[in-house]
Amino acid sequence: EPATFADVAEGRYFTDAIAWAEDLGIAEGITETEFAPEGAVTREQAATFLYRFVTEYLKVESAESADLSMYKDADKISSYAKTAVAWATAKNLFEGFPNGTLQPKDTLTRAQLAKLLTILDQNF
Repeated sequence: EPATFADVAEGRYFTDAIAWAEDLGIAEGITETEFAPEGAVTREQAATFLYRFVTEYLKVESAESADLSMYKDADKISSYAKTAVAWATAKNLFEGFPNGTLQPKDTLTRAQLAKLLTILDQNF
């Protein structure tokens, strides 16, 4: 099925991937009608994509969950992402920073994404 997001144009390099991810429940967009395909991805969004990929596509149970209360900015994690961030932390996909934060709203760097994908490939 084609993506239902108004800002996902036909024929772009990401069009089919977003449609696939939406169809499987991996991608839900930042609103009901907007995906923001050209936008930066935050750490909590990346955790959510990976969590949904593992649980919805690979059908792996997500039994593990980390206690995030030790992080100074745990209250900054969006409600939709809390389970995913806790899971990603328990699976060592995410680590806290030396200052005791998770920085869930910060942009994911290419290096961080490469690490996430490597760990995901090795463990799932």
